[in-house]
Amino acid sequence: MKKSVRLEYMDCIICGSGENEVAFRKYGYDVVRCRRCGFVYMNPLPGREEVEGKYLTRGFRPKEERIGRRLKYRFLVRLIEHYAKKRGEFLDIGCSIGDFGIALQGRPRWRYHGIDLNPGIPAHNVRKLRISIGTLEDHRFKDGQFAVVTMWHVLEHIRNPRSTLLEVRRVLRDEGLLALIVPDVSHHRVRYLGTRWKYLGPPDHLWYFAPRSLHTLLEAAGLSVVFTWRSWFKTHLMMFARRVSGEW
Repeated sequence: MKKSVRLEYMDCIICGSGENEVAFRKYGYDVVRCRRCGFVYMNPLPGREEVEGKYLTRGFRPKEERIGRRLKYRFLVRLIEHYAKKRGEFLDIGCSIGDFGIALQGRPRWRYHGIDLNPGIPAHNVRKLRISIGTLEDHRFKDGQFAVVTMWHVLEHIRNPRSTLLEVRRVLRDEGLLALIVPDVSHHRVRYLGTRWKYLGPPDHLWYFAPRSLHTLLEAAGLSVVFTWRSWFKTHLMMFARRVSGEW
């Protein structure tokens, strides 16, 4: 039996329209498409307590370490170093046990700090990486503290991505870099997979980005997109965006 979840109807966070139509229905929840701009999102939406509460109560089991993941993270580190104009403090949001921090080890110009909501993570932090529990907003980092912020498959889970991206901008240095990956709802495979698409997972996955909608959201938060990549085989969308310098 599905647990009861408090839901709230939402206008589109990209264009503000309240007009939408059901694009998918899964697990008893509606995922809608905005009639004006085409953005896809869960509607109605769970409250913040429900969204964050599932991580606080869910048991934690780290993923099995695989060579493919290690190679992917090394590639991402090199890509970040190519686009990052600054070095120094590095924030990994939704870090789990800090796999990406391990990929940064041996690179002294980076000082890694991970944050994650799941309270079970410290028991598995055998590398003793600097990892804190909570949300980005909980920690109230200093203005301009970080040279780079990463969010690997995180933004689609966050209750208020616009607010979180504004906070990311605040904690980034001038010309600091945000690097993120989200599922790509506009990928050609989604058209024939339909509700079998593995990333179609309400109420865990709330927002379903495509290149245009993600670009618009980042620009609205004062982050200028400098790199976009879409996988042909995986339904992944990666974007890097730089903090716009000066007042905004």
